[in-house]
Amino acid sequence: LPGMRHASAGASASETSETLSAFWCVKDKFDFENVGFTKTVDGHLKYLICGECDMGPIGYYDLNDEASIYVACERVSSAPPEGAPSAAVDPALLSMVAQLREAEDAKQPEREQGAP
Repeated sequence: LPGMRHASAGASASETSETLSAFWCVKDKFDFENVGFTKTVDGHLKYLICGECDMGPIGYYDLNDEASIYVACERVSSAPPEGAPSAAVDPALLSMVAQLREAEDAKQPEREQGAP
């Protein structure tokens, strides 16, 4: 994903990219209460941004795979990123993140037991 930035900074504000490996998969774009989607990029991608502070991208939506939206685990937390304008954190988003993290934590012992 491209480096984190405020949406009003424009595309040229961050030339860096980051390789992320942990994503939550959300099946329906209407599961979000306060997440924005960018205009289409490269003909098939839309990036997700925080609807409160406009920081992002926090994930992506591939129009070629409309059944899945990917949220980067490293980009979602209960506190705004450093340098972000202060804004109220959406309680529904925090609840969804907490539930996803609990589900992921519950899977950890299964993965460790199944490891070679």
